[in-house]
Amino acid sequence: QQKSLGPEGLSNCEKEINECIEFNEKNMDEVEDIIEELPSPTIGEGISFHPLHTNKDRMDQGLITHEIESDFVRFYFTFDTDHLSTEDKALLGVYAKLFCDTALLHGGKEVPYEDAIKLKE
Repeated sequence: QQKSLGPEGLSNCEKEINECIEFNEKNMDEVEDIIEELPSPTIGEGISFHPLHTNKDRMDQGLITHEIESDFVRFYFTFDTDHLSTEDKALLGVYAKLFCDTALLHGGKEVPYEDAIKLKE
């Protein structure tokens, strides 16, 4: 870049950079004043936490479930697949798809998927 800009181009770049630095420093005082005027939020007000229930009944199978009483849920799964054969690992995608399409136990009763999605309605 030094060759393509030449001494005059480098001088212009230096001048432009120095002008930008000066502008930023001059306006930083205004920005700090604006930031100081903003009210500090109170943490914790209006935040409701959902109870979390952990079920470790099937821990011997490597399964721990967490139940959250909320209509907004994300599922994250972590599996130890070291003990699975290559053929079984190929089926993990099928098992993941079936997870949201099969019945579940609710109150000790098996509830079909179609009815399960209506439980919160």
